[in-house]
Amino acid sequence: MAAFHKQLSEQNWAHFWAIRILLVTLILNYCVMAELSHIIGRKQLKAIFFGPIPTAEHATL
Repeated sequence: MAAFHKQLSEQNWAHFWAIRILLVTLILNYCVMAELSHIIGRKQLKAIFFGPIPTAEHATL
């Protein structure tokens, strides 16, 4: 119990909450992108974020 109280008193709370906020943000973004890819399709999602996918007839060497 003494170790628990020592940990609580010496905890850097700003660092603790910064990591928690970062993790929640990353997990939320992952879940949103996964659901969007299921709803609108992976190909359409790539086109939205990275532009239209070039086809072979539009490719120039």
